[in-house]
Amino acid sequence: MKKPLEVITLTLVGLSVCVIAGMAIYRWMTQGDEIRCVAHEFAFGCTTTLGHVLTGVGALVVVVALVLWARFRGH
Repeated sequence: MKKPLEVITLTLVGLSVCVIAGMAIYRWMTQGDEIRCVAHEFAFGCTTTLGHVLTGVGALVVVVALVLWARFRGH
């Protein structure tokens, strides 16, 4: 039971990351690389659309690596 649950969880996380990265790439291609800054009592910093794209792609790579490792570690 644990193995199918892991596969379902990793698949859902992977699909979510793909959707988020896809939306960020679309926004980056249509709107360009915009800088957004936040400054209030809870957060401070600036982000760009390209930064979101690279973060999404990096997260996707990690998820794919985890799926491959979980799939082939027992063989």
